[in-house]
Amino acid sequence: MRFSVFLFSLAFASLASAQIDPSSALLLNPDTGASTREGGLDSGRYTVKPAPKTQSAPALRRGDVREEAKKPEERPASESPQNSTPSNTTFAPEAAGVPKVVPSPQPGTFLSGADAPLPPPQPIDETVLGGSDEEIKEYKKMLNPEDRRHNLMELSIAPAFIYNDSRSPYSFRKYSTASPALGGDGRVWFSPFFGVQASYMTTLSGSVNDSTSTATRTITVAQTFMRAGIRSRNFLATGKYSPSLTWGLDFYEHYFVVPKDAETRGRLRTNGAQVSLEGEWPTSGRSSWLLGVSFLPMASHKEYSTGLALRSGSRVDSNGVGISVGTKIQYDRSSALFIRLSHQLDKHVFTGQAATADPVNGNTPSGVPVTNSFTIFQLGYTWGN
Repeated sequence: MRFSVFLFSLAFASLASAQIDPSSALLLNPDTGASTREGGLDSGRYTVKPAPKTQSAPALRRGDVREEAKKPEERPASESPQNSTPSNTTFAPEAAGVPKVVPSPQPGTFLSGADAPLPPPQPIDETVLGGSDEEIKEYKKMLNPEDRRHNLMELSIAPAFIYNDSRSPYSFRKYSTASPALGGDGRVWFSPFFGVQASYMTTLSGSVNDSTSTATRTITVAQTFMRAGIRSRNFLATGKYSPSLTWGLDFYEHYFVVPKDAETRGRLRTNGAQVSLEGEWPTSGRSSWLLGVSFLPMASHKEYSTGLALRSGSRVDSNGVGISVGTKIQYDRSSALFIRLSHQLDKHVFTGQAATADPVNGNTPSGVPVTNSFTIFQLGYTWGN
């Protein structure tokens, strides 16, 4: 009996297995890659449909969900604590129109792009001298021991010859004179770049005609030229023979002195602030070319009576300009020889009527012009220490 039941169960199981669809094996055996042979019933006829991808949730916009439903990890990056905009921020407009968040300035700070704090002002003495004491010492260490920039003092003496020509339609202001002269010059250098200067030159045995008629009468005349002021010097290199430019600001004064009993000449005085520029360009070895210009923008010009009550007008407008050329031979830092030729032109224009009639034509002119020129030739020697 038990044997009959066993046979019946085996037959029923075989019949049930034969009725199952072949695809059932794929469903019942998930490891299809390991049990399916190439070319078999399950090799390409049936494939497993991939699981559908989970669609990402749409980006949430502010206001779509309630604030209390948001979790900390769901907050947008713009609302995260580390990216939150601080309360003390300033929006600086960019070129593209997009605001840029920059921190508000704290006391003593500057916004990005603003001017940086100015450096502390340099002391006036260092500005004038060209640097501090330490900087000047370091600069001198780079110079040749025979360089003239080591000199603290320079003294010059120069015999000269002066020709003075005064042109004017007013006879009392028309004359010419020529005479030898002697000049001296002294410079004190507080640094290689700044110093003071004073110069003086006077004529020797000068004379001028004191007559407007055919009969000539000659009287003595003394002319003096004085300058005193500051010098600012710049060098273009540190070599022993380096080109240099020297700026000067001087008080300039010229005297024309005749005896008090002069009949047709008066004493004259011209002074004012004069600006000058002198250049020195080495050519070869110790030789250098010298070139200078000067300008007297506003001068005071006065006439003083002698035997003649000289007055060419009630007011006068005066100015002057000068130029000089020369050469220099620098033997060493303590000695140099120079030759200079200079020409200066002073212009005086009077307003109003003259006080005395012209003895040549008998007229009393008004608005008298005077052109006074000086041509000076100098040969001098300089000592430096």
